Amino acid sequence: MTFLFQIILLVLMGCTTTISPGFIYNQTEEHVYDRSRGSQLGSGRILKIGEDCVYGSILGISGLVSDSASVEIASYNAGITKIGSIDYKSISILGHIFFRHCVVVFGE
Repeated sequence: MTFLFQIILLVLMGCTTTISPGFIYNQTEEHVYDRSRGSQLGSGRILKIGEDCVYGSILGISGLVSDSASVEIASYNAGITKIGSIDYKSISILGHIFFRHCVVVFGE
């Protein structure tokens, strides 16, 4: 009984890096806004899309692709030199059992 209680606490109180973890399933997408410029963060036109993701799990499978999703790696993957806009995407399944957090960079 104690082991089951510990597993339940671990699932419900674990630490994740997702934007908003869901109990059963959650998928969110957020756009980064600048108060002075609105949705366009930089001077780049939106011609290319780059993405960098990090995956994790309470089961010990964390950082499968990289340690963290970063704007620099996402823009490098797509060959973006001028950033126009940035988005964040997140998926979590069963709270902290599995999650994916991505940074999406748009630019030229």
